[in-house]
Amino acid sequence: EAPAASEEEAPAASEEEAPAASEEEAPAAGEIRTTTVTTTATTTVLATTTVSDITTVTETQVITTRDDIISVKTSATVEQAYDAIYPAVTILAVIVILAVAALSLRGR
Repeated sequence: EAPAASEEEAPAASEEEAPAASEEEAPAAGEIRTTTVTTTATTTVLATTTVSDITTVTETQVITTRDDIISVKTSATVEQAYDAIYPAVTILAVIVILAVAALSLRGR
């Protein structure tokens, strides 16, 4: 939501600040006059929000019942056991395959 600029923030140009052309100061023929007008501008910069500025919020699962706690602990335990056993099972499978291959070649 962009903040609205109030009327107090914007400088109002008063009649005193604006140079008034009077009839008495009409230039004579061939006369060169230089008029300097100074203007003050106020720029209001509104804050912009880009996608990169928004922090990603990660949802946290709230555990409320005893069954939820047990299921979370069980799934964590199963994952840890799988991570621990997987390399050993893989090595054992390779040994079994090599043993079967060796026995089949030996029998010929």
